[in-house]
Amino acid sequence: VRVLGSAEVPTTVTLSPPAAVVAPMGTVQFKAILDVPALADTVVGLTATSGTVPATVTVMANQVAATFT
Repeated sequence: VRVLGSAEVPTTVTLSPPAAVVAPMGTVQFKAILDVPALADTVVGLTATSGTVPATVTVMANQVAATFT
């Protein structure tokens, strides 16, 4: 257990799954996971080395993750 400071903000974003193989015209669901809950809605920028992802995903306040396809 770790007690978070009242003004502690996320510093690390992890992607789950870290990589995926997708069939042509297929999709896969990813999750952007913050290291601590977001104090306010937090926009995470996304890029891909191949394929297409949305430019951003928003982790809502008091949450640690957001999903996207």
